[in-house]
Amino acid sequence: MAVNKTYSFLLLFLLFNLGLKVQAAVIEVNSTGGGLGTNQLCSLRAAIRAAETDAPFSACAAGSGEDVIILPANSTIVLNQVDNYSLGDNALPKIRSHITIEGNDAVIRIPSQAPEMRFFTISPNSTTGDLGHLILKNLTLNGGRADHSGGAIHANSLLHLERVRLENNHADFTGGAISCKSSHTLCVVKSSALINNSASYAGAIDIDLDAGLILNQSIVSGNQATIGNGAADGGSVFVSSGHASIINSTIVNNQGGRYGGLLATDTGLPFSTPGTMTVAYSTILNNNPLGVIGNITIKNSVLSGNVGGNCRSFSTVVSDGYNHSDDDSCDFTASGDVINMPAHLAGLVETSQYIQTYPLSYLSMAMDAADPNDCPNTDQRNAVRPLDGDNDGLARCDKGAHERVNDYIFANGFNEPITR
Repeated sequence: MAVNKTYSFLLLFLLFNLGLKVQAAVIEVNSTGGGLGTNQLCSLRAAIRAAETDAPFSACAAGSGEDVIILPANSTIVLNQVDNYSLGDNALPKIRSHITIEGNDAVIRIPSQAPEMRFFTISPNSTTGDLGHLILKNLTLNGGRADHSGGAIHANSLLHLERVRLENNHADFTGGAISCKSSHTLCVVKSSALINNSASYAGAIDIDLDAGLILNQSIVSGNQATIGNGAADGGSVFVSSGHASIINSTIVNNQGGRYGGLLATDTGLPFSTPGTMTVAYSTILNNNPLGVIGNITIKNSVLSGNVGGNCRSFSTVVSDGYNHSDDDSCDFTASGDVINMPAHLAGLVETSQYIQTYPLSYLSMAMDAADPNDCPNTDQRNAVRPLDGDNDGLARCDKGAHERVNDYIFANGFNEPITR
């Protein structure tokens, strides 16, 4: 990865996490309506207006500084009206300040009969020069549609998702769920699920124009790139220009015309840097066609059952060691790599609406086989790593996204392993 790109990516990360805190307002939404509220009711649209303007709006209190909007617990908010046009139609006001939306496991939905529109656009504030910064927590976004990029969210600034489910969103061009564009854009997706989204290119997430992505403890499943004309498409995450870092995540059952899995390639605009990606402790499973393609460095990961090969045969994928591939398409030869051996993955485990994993079965050679000197503290579920999965008395990280617990029960006089 080029030095200037590394510096830019780290600078964005520090800005994202170490920004000075200022006085904040808490705005409580008491309406599930999708409009601008009333004198008695504070809707989500009205709450964002109040936060953006630092002034009361409808029944919503005025924002102040880094605002927190709280949604009614387990509610469903249905959006039927376009709020603004900014890089396409948006159902909710543009985010140009620092706003956190605590969803309390609410669902925000755009029904099929509503106008074609996404949920959010995040942009810098042209007046102050500050970066817009949207944080979403404990929330589902379902049914967004964009006529260009970012079916649910278009980020030209800072985006942070934590325990967010993005499902059944669509973009006509790129980024079925999320589009991250520009050198001052960083998208952080943590403990989240991107399920059944679609676009012509980048079925789930598009990274372009030197943007950055951190995908951590998340699943990207069942997304589709639909262009189907032999173009470089990318069914799940497509880095055209910029960098993506993926750790403790599952990439499964995504589909594209040429490339169903993870794709990083230099197809960005002139003067953009090449697309690059690093992958660690992740499970890449049953994508169609291919698992990982392009400028990708991968470590401590499991690749299995990807149609047409776990890697493109003449790809530039590089092993940093301790990967497990059930075919020889990746040509992994680094320390700890295993090729051409079954991965023996168990079935889907759904911990919550945000967390889904595929653990190793008790037969897998990938169990207790990751780099002993490079083990994160938790796995995709936020469960502790390392654990002694094979009961040999030594705790060592498993390869892949799920750290396996091997318990034993007695049934019919035999010890039968069960997986958690």
